[in-house]
Amino acid sequence: MDEILGTHKSLRVTPRSSTTRSAFVHAQLREDVLRGVLPPGQRLRLVELAERFSVSQSVVREALTRLAEQGLAVAVPRQEAAARAWTG
Repeated sequence: MDEILGTHKSLRVTPRSSTTRSAFVHAQLREDVLRGVLPPGQRLRLVELAERFSVSQSVVREALTRLAEQGLAVAVPRQEAAARAWTG
C-alpha cells in the first residue's frame, strides 16, 4: 500500500458533506502531487485512496476528475488515474 500511496502516511480527518469531502481529498492529493509525494506516473487507485481518506470511491473520483482538469493527473482508460509531472 505504501507503494501506491507514497510514503505519506499521516492520518487525516475528513469533513462530513460529500462536496466538502471531495474538495478536501482534491486539496490533499493536489498538495501531494505538487510536493512530489505522489511522483509522476504514480497510480492513483480509487479503492486505496478511498480507504486512505475514509470516504467513498465517488468522492475520490470527483477529486481525481478535478486533478485531471487542472493537468495534475491523467485518466488512464479502463484503469484509475496517474499523477502527472508538474513543471510549475
